[in-house]
Amino acid sequence: MRLLIVEDEKQICDMVAKSLYDVGYEVDTCYDGEEALECILSEEYDLIVLDLNLPG
Repeated sequence: MRLLIVEDEKQICDMVAKSLYDVGYEVDTCYDGEEALECILSEEYDLIVLDLNLPG
C-alpha cells in the first residue's frame, strides 16, 4: 500500500512516515501543498494523510 504524508512540520512528517515505513508501507512525504499536488499528479496513492492547516 502506497501512502502520501503531507505535513509542514518536517519532524512530525518524518516521524509518521518512518513509523508507517517500519510496518511495511511505501511512504512518500511532502512538506507543502504545491509539492503534494505534484506528487498526487505523478503517482497513485492508496491513502493520503493531509494536515488540514497547511500554511498558504
